[in-house]
Amino acid sequence: METSTATTSLPTTEKPYEFSSYGQRLFVAGILILVFISGVFGNGLVIFAVFLSRRLRNVTNIFVVNLAIADLLACAFLPATIMALSGPDGWPFGTDVYCTSAALIIYVTIGVSLYTLAAIALNRCILITQSVERYQKIYGKKYMLVGMTIFLWVLPASLVCIPVSMGLNKLGYNKVYHSCTDTVSAEQGDSAEKIYDMVLAVGLFPLPTIILLVSYWKIYKHVLMHSQKLQANQEESEALSMTADSTKPTPFGDKSYNSNG
Repeated sequence: METSTATTSLPTTEKPYEFSSYGQRLFVAGILILVFISGVFGNGLVIFAVFLSRRLRNVTNIFVVNLAIADLLACAFLPATIMALSGPDGWPFGTDVYCTSAALIIYVTIGVSLYTLAAIALNRCILITQSVERYQKIYGKKYMLVGMTIFLWVLPASLVCIPVSMGLNKLGYNKVYHSCTDTVSAEQGDSAEKIYDMVLAVGLFPLPTIILLVSYWKIYKHVLMHSQKLQANQEESEALSMTADSTKPTPFGDKSYNSNG
């Protein structure tokens, strides 16, 4: 008599990832506290120094102050994420308006920082590689600088806010990562979160990175070319100097004197 055994595999459901280790969350919160303290102090000092000194109020430092303001705002809202990570039972408050605001500000200021770094690199590139007239034409008028600064804020804010206003994603307390970031409802699903993350990744990172790389590469090539020209001119000058010294007449000319003479 033959016996057959049939094995049936029961479907296994994997538990979704959750940043649940309270010790790890406290460790990350401790790091963010250090970032908060150093960021508020350092960026506040930059803004204060430019505000006090008229000598520091130039075009480049306008972008530097803009960068400092963006970083200062991001640091100012870090306590929301610190509280979210530190709360043993999740977000410690009944409403997550503060957490939503923190997520919005941090996302926007990250984009502002990236585009401002690109603006600084482009400014340095034009100043070094172009003529003074071209530089003054671009950066010499106040309304141009104001327009550039507004653009540095409007573009990242649009990339962050428009998808949220269209219902593509939500900002607030994320129960998976216990932080103030983007959070997706069950009805929206993971695809909406991926689309939103893709919009931010494509809109905030590639263009500033390309501007940074191209600008500093052009600066490097320009400085290298001028260094080579300077070295060639110096070598030519030394060669001409040596030639002039070799053809210089002696005090007695070509006469030879006889000691008995």
